[in-house]
Amino acid sequence: EVGIGTYNIVFTASDGVNTNASCTLQIVVGDNQGPSLTCPSDKVIDTDADSNAVASPTWSAATASDNSGESLTPTSDYAAGTAVVLGSPLTVTYSATDSSTNSGTCNFTVSARDRQSPTITNCPSDQSLSTGTATAAFSYAAIACSDNSGACNVVPGSNAGLSQFPIGATTVGYT
Repeated sequence: EVGIGTYNIVFTASDGVNTNASCTLQIVVGDNQGPSLTCPSDKVIDTDADSNAVASPTWSAATASDNSGESLTPTSDYAAGTAVVLGSPLTVTYSATDSSTNSGTCNFTVSARDRQSPTITNCPSDQSLSTGTATAAFSYAAIACSDNSGACNVVPGSNAGLSQFPIGATTVGYT
């Protein structure tokens, strides 16, 4: 078995009286197999703090091997640190081409995950009310929220929407 390249095999015939004849067989072994690449596994990373739902991932470069034995350095369409937006996964593709112009690729996906809690605004402080009747009136501004993902809903919980409160402690909940 021979490797990739060109080989000349010379056959010589002799008749014993110093006359010879020869012929040459040329064997060309070509490379038609692309490099084999190994990419990192898919990644899910947390959004950056105060980033408006953007993550800045890092990853190790892909590796490549080739049947020719040559050393290959894969290139990528995105660099580590490229911003990934929540809800818009990034597919990173690495490729390498050997000296016979055969190429190989691999890819992986980087997704952002939101682990930051929303911020509740207009949350009133605890109140102590006095009344001469069985209930006391109290009104408060609408509860609102904000989140780095842009999606935030205030869900009324227990006793939400009351404007008349009975004597005693009443907890009004929102999530």
